[in-house]
Parts: sequence; C-alpha cells; structure tokens
Amino acid sequence: MIAHWPAGMKAEAGSISNQPAHLVDFMATVIELAGTEYPETWPGIELDPLQGKSLVPIFQGDTREPHDFLYFHFSDNRAIRKDNWKVVTHKASQWELYDIEKDGTEMHNLAAENPEKVKELSGLWHTTAEKVERLKAKALKPVSGKKPPLLKKTGSPEKK
Repeated sequence: MIAHWPAGMKAEAGSISNQPAHLVDFMATVIELAGTEYPETWPGIELDPLQGKSLVPIFQGDTREPHDFLYFHFSDNRAIRKDNWKVVTHKASQWELYDIEKDGTEMHNLAAENPEKVKELSGLWHTTAEKVERLKAKALKPVSGKKPPLLKKTGSPEKK
C-alpha cells in the first residue's frame, strides 16, 4: 500500500514498513480515524467482531501488534499466513508451503519437507473458514492433492 497524508502521517516521508497488513485492516483504520467505535450490534443484529487492526500506528511510525495470522479465500484459492510461513492452494490443488521471510516470491515449495507445518496451517485455514467466515460445505472440501494448475504445464519451478 502507498499512503500519502501529510497532515496525518508521522512516519518519515518515503519510509517503508515491513509490517504485514490485510484488506480487513482498512475498516479498523477508518473507524479509528473517524473517532468512533465498531458496534456489537446494528439495529438488533449481533455483528461479528472486527477482524482488522488499525494501520494508524504504522502511519505514526510506530510498530503495531501484529495479527495472529492472515486468512485468504477467493473462489477455489486459499491461503493462510502465520509468522513467516504461508500455505496456499490454487484451485483447491495440493497445499504448498513457503517461508515468505526467505522466499517472498514463493518459488520454493517446502510442503514435502514440513508436512506438520502444512497440517497445522491448513487446519487453521479450515477452522477459520468454518467458524469465522462460515463457508458452506462445498467451499470447505479438502484440497485435491493434485499439482497446481500452473505446474501441470510448466513443471516445478525448483526443477528449472
């Protein structure tokens, strides 16, 4: 994200933060900047808790409390990031695992070497999808175990 807000930004001009953020953080940020609070209910409807964390501390040049994990779901694509690990599946193919601190471009799949980490993070993805996002059964199906669509044609990037 690129942000320009001279009256509100206290971070050094041109500075770059390596603090992970997610789309869900925008609502928390706007709520804080508006000086309001996220309601527990909205005309008699109990609302889910706010998942995002405000970006204001980052704008101020500070460090904010990080997310426990970041969850992603779009169509048949899934991912979850926790600490420096990220599991991802494209079109519900096999889970891939990346150490994004060492491999930010996600070129070296470490799933075969770290099956317990894949199990842990994919389990966290399923729990979040079911309990927080409340996905329907079709969207919660286990991954197929097949090669990701891009690798079917080109082969593994590690073997090139």
